[in-house]
Amino acid sequence: MVIDFADGDVFGAQTPGERDPDDFQCVPPELPDDGLIFGGVPDINADPQLAERFFFFLLQEGYRQRSDGYNIDLAFHRFAPQQHVGPALARLSNANNEVRFNGKGYGFQVFAGDTVFNEIPQWAAVQSLSALLGGKIPASGLARVLLEASFAAVGQQLHADWSFHQVA
Repeated sequence: MVIDFADGDVFGAQTPGERDPDDFQCVPPELPDDGLIFGGVPDINADPQLAERFFFFLLQEGYRQRSDGYNIDLAFHRFAPQQHVGPALARLSNANNEVRFNGKGYGFQVFAGDTVFNEIPQWAAVQSLSALLGGKIPASGLARVLLEASFAAVGQQLHADWSFHQVA
């Protein structure tokens, strides 16, 4: 996928009409001849549409580093920027790795500053794992299961007795 926000299409192509889903290169925006600040950076304050495209471009680039990219249609991806939790660190949970607790399923995604989750199928009711934890690692319960799944999603195992994991 080529990301080209210069032509207004965040999911654009390297050349018009060309799409290659296996191509993950970024096409930087064309700089305007005027309205520049800092010797070459477009003044996004002067062009709200450019600012919005640039914002979504940065989200897409940040999210695609460790996940499937940014998708504005997903409740998690709307919630995360509003809560300032940083970029995604793992792919979205799916039927193979969703959390099950007390007969209910929970979807989740790990971000740099928090894990967001929801009860399936209440997709829009996104919650924060940090808020559920309340500053401590519980011995059991939904918060513990989600915390363990969050560590597993980024290739780690939770060690509740490690001070670094307690701080995280």
